[in-house]
Parts: sequence; C-alpha cells; structure tokens
Amino acid sequence: MNNVNEKKFCFIICANSNPLLNECVEYINELSIPDGYEIDLMVVSDVDSILKGYEEARIASDAKYKIYIHQDTFIVNSNLLFDLLNIFTKDKKIGAIGVKGSKNILGNEVSMADDIFGECISMNSKKNYCSSKFIKERSNETEGLYTEAGCLWGCFIATQRDFEWKDIFENDWKCYSVIMSLQIQRNNFKTVVANQDEPWCIHDGKNDGLSFTKNELKKLKDEFGKLVPEKVFKRVLVVDTEEIAFPAMELSLLRLGYSVEIYFENVSSIRYEEELVNRMTDWMQKNDYLFVFTFDYSPNVGEAAQRSNLKYISWAWDSPLLQYAFNQAQYPSLYACMFDRGEINDLKKLGLKNVIHLPLVTDPYTSSLISISKMDEKTYSHDISFIGKMYETDILKEYKENYDEGSINKIDMIISEDLCDWRDSEKIYSHLDGRIMYDYYKNRNCIKVPYYYEKYFQCSFFSNIAYLERVRILNALAVKYKVDLYTKGDTSELKNVIIHGPINSVIGAPKVYKLSKINLNITNRSIKTGVPLRIFEIIGIGGFVISNYQEELVELFEEDKEIVVFKTIDELMDKVSYYLDHEKERNNIAMRGYQKIKTKYNYDVAIQKLLEKCQITME
Repeated sequence: MNNVNEKKFCFIICANSNPLLNECVEYINELSIPDGYEIDLMVVSDVDSILKGYEEARIASDAKYKIYIHQDTFIVNSNLLFDLLNIFTKDKKIGAIGVKGSKNILGNEVSMADDIFGECISMNSKKNYCSSKFIKERSNETEGLYTEAGCLWGCFIATQRDFEWKDIFENDWKCYSVIMSLQIQRNNFKTVVANQDEPWCIHDGKNDGLSFTKNELKKLKDEFGKLVPEKVFKRVLVVDTEEIAFPAMELSLLRLGYSVEIYFENVSSIRYEEELVNRMTDWMQKNDYLFVFTFDYSPNVGEAAQRSNLKYISWAWDSPLLQYAFNQAQYPSLYACMFDRGEINDLKKLGLKNVIHLPLVTDPYTSSLISISKMDEKTYSHDISFIGKMYETDILKEYKENYDEGSINKIDMIISEDLCDWRDSEKIYSHLDGRIMYDYYKNRNCIKVPYYYEKYFQCSFFSNIAYLERVRILNALAVKYKVDLYTKGDTSELKNVIIHGPINSVIGAPKVYKLSKINLNITNRSIKTGVPLRIFEIIGIGGFVISNYQEELVELFEEDKEIVVFKTIDELMDKVSYYLDHEKERNNIAMRGYQKIKTKYNYDVAIQKLLEKCQITME
C-alpha cells in the first residue's frame, strides 16, 4: 500500500455510463479546494461487484480522504471539502460521513422508517418517478455537525481512514453500504450523517429501496454478530394498493418495534395480474417476513402470500368488501379482518378460513399535528357539517320501468317505512329479497359468483337508499339551521344546503371536523352493525358528532357522554337544537370521546389486538 497523503482527497466513482460520469465529474471540478490540498479521481468500472471495485481503488489510492460516490450523484455544495475537513478534524473517531442514513441498518426508501435522517435532492423519487422534479428529502431535525447512524446510504460515503470493503456476499451490488457501515463500527469508529443546512448532493438514481434475503441476513449476523440487531429479523411487508395507500399502519408498526418495508409496486385490489403475482412471490420468497399486510384485500397479494407460505392480513375499510369473492380469499394464509360484525357470518359461509372482527380506528398522533390558522377558522367553522358522498340513484330511477310489480311494491315499502328509521336496524335487510336482486341484474352483465352477485347488489341498492336518507336529513335540518355539505355527486334535490365540493381527507376534512359545532354521520346501510371510519376521524380530532344508531357504535362509545346518537329525524332535530345551544356539554362530550379514541381506538392498540388474534409475536 502507498504511504498516506494527508493532504489529498480522492473521488472514487462507480460508473457504467459516460454521460452520467461526465456530469458527475463536472460537478467535482467546480469544488473549492482547501489551500495545500489536492484532489484525485478514480473510476471503477468493469468489475464483478461494487465492493471489489471500491476495494481495488482503496488499495490503489494514497489519499487520506476518500469519497465513494455513484455516477448519478452530483455534488452541489461547492464547499464540500471544507465541510468534510471540519467534521473529520473535530472527531478522529469518525470513520465515515454520509449525506443520508438511518439508525437501523434496514432504514431505506422502501421502509419509510421514522429514523431516516439526512439531506438529499432526489430526482427520481419512488413517490412520483419523476426525474424532472427535484424533491428535497429532509430528515428529522438534529443538532451539531453530524448525527451518528447505523447505516449510511451508498450514493455518498466519505472516509478519513481506510477500512476494507469486505465482500461477504458473492459479487454484491446491493448491500455494500451496510457492510461498510458495520465494518467501520466493528473497528470502533463512527458512521455519521452530516447535518446540512442545504443538501450537499443531487441523486438522480432509482430509490427502489434495500431489502435483505434470508441468506444475506444470516451472513450479516454471522459476520458482524451483535452489530446486526435482532429486530431486522422481525420484518413486516406492507403493500400499498392503487385504491388505498395510508401510512398509519406502517408508522404504528414502527412505534411497536417492528421493521417495516413497503413493497415497491402499487398493487391493484380489484384485478388479478399473474406477472405481478410472480414478481411479488419472488420477492416474498427471497425475504424473511412475519406477515404481509394491506388495507382491504388484493387477490394478487393473496396469491403471492399463499405461494410463499406467508400469513396475509387484510383489514377491510369497506363493508361488504367485494374483493372477498376472489378464490384467493379462501386460502388458509389469509386473515380477513372485518370492522362490520354483521358481515362475519357471510364471510365464513363464503369459505374464508380466518375471519376476525376488529373495529376501525384512527391515528391521533397524526391528527394532533393539524395546524389551524385564522383563515381556517373563517373558512371551516360551521354550525352543522357533513362530509360524505351523495351516491347514485340508478336503481330508483329505473325500477318502476324495469321491475315486476312485486319488486316495485317492496321497494316502495322500503322507501316509505324504513327510510331514516334506525329503531329496528334489521328491518330494512329483511325487506330485501332475491326477486328485487333478479330484476336489478336481468338486464346487466355481471359476475355470477353468488357472494359477489348478492353483495354488489346490496352495495348498489343501499347507495340509492343512502342518497335518499342524506337528502331527507340534510333538507330537514336546512329548514331551520345553516348546513354545510362537502361532497361529490348529485345535489340537485337539496334545498338551502350550502354545497361545497369534495374536500381533501388528510388536510381539509380534519379542520372541518375540529371547527364544526356539530358533525353529522349518516351511515350507508351496506354497513350492517359496524362503525364507519368517519366517526373515528371526527372524534379523533376532538370533534363533536351526532350519528345515526349503529349496534356497535353504542358498544364502543358511551351514549350522550362520548357520542350522541339518533334513530329518527325527529330525534335528530331535537338533539341538534339542544347541542347547538349547549356548548359546554357539547365540548365535554367531544373531549371524552377523544380520550376514548386516544386510549382504546388507535392503531397501536388495534394492531396489538390484531396480531394476537393472528398468533403473531416478535418472540
């Protein structure tokens, strides 16, 4: 090995593309160089692995300071060399500096772990796949010059002393930054991430994330012992679907001590794709997971989990959930979690092996971060508000033309007797029969799977009922009170109701819930006994809600102390009048409901119950 040149920086670049390499070098050439120092450049190409290439360059260079970067990493901090020297010279125990990293060796883009920190401008983020849009990826706030990390990201690693790039895997192109981070720590030196006022680098590479196979994890454990935490062997795979991608589950699992990975493709929950299933199966079989999770259900995940002998937990946000009609839902690997107890028996009759009842919850950690401005108070402060769909009226527009006399009489009876009446919650279901369903389907092409056939009809029929109930209730209230509605759909029959467009469920809706004196909940009748998510979201932000009666609602919340319930429009009118005039009682009910949510109906509590029912533990 050459004698060490204490006044020299060497940039070591892994490259296989001349255009990217040339751009990377252009940025390096723009750097300011400290007096008395020099820089060198070495390009690693045509090697079996990045580890072998970096190791050859390390041995060949006499520079004290080596900066290992990718060809698609562009240094935009012209004072980079000064900043590195400032950190290195103040702490001789620092072995390497990165621009981004995590405390956990599995912290990466896929995991979205809350311990990721650092700064980088990404031009090809997983979140939008758009190389033309810069995305500043900011860390948790930290103090001082640097933050110690368990793992540095491989796009930029600067060292002030030599450590072997040890290739413990054969021809590795993936785990090199983890291996080097552990190698440095094994030698009792620190791996740190620089605290940057502005990002030092642009990264124009793909961030599909890092995942370890079972064999790789075992080799890491064998090589580095206790430096590899046991936690990395307790991983959960979360799959975002095209229909639902919601981070609360992942964040809660992280708080509970699990390592979380998000599968790098969005997956459909309503159409089956064999090629996608093959890719997912390959991914699942290579890796070691406790279980895979989705909101609602995807037959693609169900098939891949079954092939991989992996437990699959789905948590339905909709009732009934039509996707359970897929054959894959009958696999024993599926644990179907349903918030509506009224659907449990039907799912068991369908052939689902593991059906679990678990009410929906909300995330008070996220809702507590909502900031309300003076403008918000002016915009969203309402006497009575309702956020929800108005749904469609296709059945009710056509039934007198296309249905037989018996079906017409049944539907007319439901509209005249059952609408807006929750005193006997079972009555409306008993009035539906197969003849009405036959009339609905006789002029339609449909899937002739019995469960799907029946449940799709119920969803369609009760959407019509929901439209009529919501029109009737909102119009009745609007005669005497100011009523604000946030919706999309048909509002032509509403009178005196202040109609807004749809509102963002993450940013806008919580402000309406918090600032409205009364929030309405009018449950779609397709939910038989369960409590819709809207109620948890209202109470979870500290809002006051008046809801129609649901069997499970009065089991979860104490009536008139944590929530207010009505069974008829007359009862609703009386309670609205009372609680608009009694602010203190209204606020006390809202606060007691919020305390119940915070202690009992949040994701942390629900997940522990769910995993216990699925017989999944970290032990």
